[in-house]
Amino acid sequence: GDIYQICKSFRQEEMGSWHNVEFTMLEWYRVGFSGNQLMEEVDELLQYILRTQPSEKYSYLEIFEKYLEINPHTISTKTLWKIVKQHYKSIDNLHDGKRDTALQLLMTKCIEPNLGQSNQACIIYDYPVTQSALAKIKTVDGNEVSARFEFYVDGIELANGYQELTDYEEHETRYRKDIALRKKANSSVIPKDAEFMAAMQHGLPECAGVALGMDRLIALALQKSNIKGVTSF
Repeated sequence: GDIYQICKSFRQEEMGSWHNVEFTMLEWYRVGFSGNQLMEEVDELLQYILRTQPSEKYSYLEIFEKYLEINPHTISTKTLWKIVKQHYKSIDNLHDGKRDTALQLLMTKCIEPNLGQSNQACIIYDYPVTQSALAKIKTVDGNEVSARFEFYVDGIELANGYQELTDYEEHETRYRKDIALRKKANSSVIPKDAEFMAAMQHGLPECAGVALGMDRLIALALQKSNIKGVTSF
């Protein structure tokens, strides 16, 4: 059946106004839910806690077209990096030649600050297939996309969810591709999660899940300018 947990999470990234290495996460999964149904549920939760208006929604394609006038699914990686150079003073420490890195840099600099303003959350959905993680893949207007979504409020990413991939064979294929890419990049190889794969092989019902940053949610609810006012360190 449905399941949820509230627990501490750890992510080794630079600390900032809205990120701490240790943070509190609310995560839940809904059996039989589609990604759209879960989006609606998250939106209702935010409306109740933050008193926001019903959210606005943009696909990943639509939001890049709106702010950068490009198609993120078809534009060349070379052109993407040229656009990145136009918006960053220096990219010497950022340029790794990867497509997803360029897309994320543009999202962070040119798009995210505009999202979820005027007391209205913003949902971005249908991310590039290269950003699928554990999400299902679907085809929309001839483009393969990831059945993922993210919520933004006041330019802050608040929640990340997706339609769960339940196909064991597809999980195996993605793992092998990830290993190949890591070896090619001389990166460390992450061991296969045997328990997770065994669960996939046993069978997982159709479901959708989402993770929501509790520290950020509380800070926004209390109208704080960062999470330091709601965390112990």
